[in-house]
Amino acid sequence: MHAGRYLTLCVTVLISTFLISATSNFHMNFNLKRNLRVLSGGTKINQVTRNGMTPSLCAVFCGISCHTFHSSHTTGVCSTFSDRFYIYDQGLMVTSDPQWVIGYKSPLMDDWALAFRAQKEINASVYDLWINESWKLDNTVTSTFPKACLDFVNYESCDRHFRSWILSKWENIKEVRLSLFKSNSEVVYVVFNGTGSTKLSWFTPARIIASPWSPKILDETLTVPSIKGTCGVAVCRRFNLYGPYENCKFDWFYMFTVDSSKEICMKRGSWPIVGNVVKSYPMFFYSKTSDRASLASNNVYPYAESADVLAVWVKFACSADNCAGITGQLD
Repeated sequence: MHAGRYLTLCVTVLISTFLISATSNFHMNFNLKRNLRVLSGGTKINQVTRNGMTPSLCAVFCGISCHTFHSSHTTGVCSTFSDRFYIYDQGLMVTSDPQWVIGYKSPLMDDWALAFRAQKEINASVYDLWINESWKLDNTVTSTFPKACLDFVNYESCDRHFRSWILSKWENIKEVRLSLFKSNSEVVYVVFNGTGSTKLSWFTPARIIASPWSPKILDETLTVPSIKGTCGVAVCRRFNLYGPYENCKFDWFYMFTVDSSKEICMKRGSWPIVGNVVKSYPMFFYSKTSDRASLASNNVYPYAESADVLAVWVKFACSADNCAGITGQLD
């Protein structure tokens, strides 16, 4: 065989082997969203045009620094991006387009992925959305969803909460991080052990790994310390790390959320620093010290602070190539 033809054949075999190897592992490393393309935002790494472009072929061009791509069989275009598609504050905006497909790497171990974000005082219940299985963005940030409602700075115009697909598929969760933001900064966070938990059971003092209130909070007597908390005719307190209910003036807590217009302690005028009526909800209150806080003017505990945003993040217990239930077959 002629040396030149032999070299060409060897190169062709090597390239084919690489493509087969890459595409055979494709389903292990990427998720697919059909009928979508990246509209704006994000950092583009590369763009390639090939006849007969497929998601599998485009994935070959999505290297170590690439986390998202979109491709079109019609135009033959494949573009790769460094942004992580499932982390919603990174700026990728998408739009519907039947000629395109988006592929993205599954959440990696040690990445925090945003599962939920709640905005203060928009008169929409945090808990009702948290448990609402019929509503989720399912990893699709469309151009119509306000960017301010995915952000943690310049979020004053946000008018809705955000609920991710993660809450409807609570699997392989290693840790959960609850963060409160005020004036464009994270002011407090609590990390919980998420192993073996459900979307409701992780929020309990027994699972706290790190917090500004540890270790004291671990030995406190709290009233219904849970996401559901207490909600009835007199009060509606969610994400509740609240002490005994003692006639309002002597109540203390580490954090809680007023999740409706009902709050007896405000109605009684027992919390003068926040007024005597819930003008709008939710309201996020927290202790800014390592100890208890209060909203009452009793000089027993420091005054609590109010936050603008409540966010819940998760860290997965598996890597991108073995996270069953998160990755999916693309082709």
